[in-house]
Amino acid sequence: MVQRLQNFAVYGMIVENNQMLLVQKSTGPFKGLWDLPGGKIEFGESPETTLIREVLEETGLEILTQDFVKSDAVVVNYVDEKLGKLTLHHVGFIFKVKLKDIKSLTPKEDDEDFEKVMGVPYQPKQNTSNKSSGCYIATACYGNEFAPEVITLKEYRDNVLSKNIFGRLFIKTYYFLSPSIAKKLKNMKHLNSYIRKNILDVIVKKIR
Repeated sequence: MVQRLQNFAVYGMIVENNQMLLVQKSTGPFKGLWDLPGGKIEFGESPETTLIREVLEETGLEILTQDFVKSDAVVVNYVDEKLGKLTLHHVGFIFKVKLKDIKSLTPKEDDEDFEKVMGVPYQPKQNTSNKSSGCYIATACYGNEFAPEVITLKEYRDNVLSKNIFGRLFIKTYYFLSPSIAKKLKNMKHLNSYIRKNILDVIVKKIR
């Protein structure tokens, strides 16, 4: 039986010197993906209080001001190691954040919800839909941008990921990182084969 869960969370857009701060998730349905810092609203907390706590825990940075931008939601099916099959309705509230001061990142060592943090270039006026762009890593691994698997991944990007803010954030991060990775993979046939069989083929099978 599939359990249905609902989750409310807040996220902060932290942009300094044209760099947006992201964290890499290590648990949950978005494991391994880059996301805005933030997290689940605990019982009794306001969204603003949650954001202050989560940003401090994940980055060591203190918030000066926060302005609500928008809310978004996504429904995702996944398998939890403890709870089994889940359907999660995830609602996120996005805030634009200004920091008290810029300093070195000092995340809490016992925070298990993320792996690491990084900054990526932020260009708010740029069209980030990428619907006309190729899947660099998939193309490198399958050897052809017209391979059926690559087309399936493109369609999932355009028809599913691009429809919500979390998916669009993943797309933006992917197109920032993937060209250099694909370039390195170009002449690494054994690694291409491994990624294709153990990662991409699995993803394609799940989304078809």
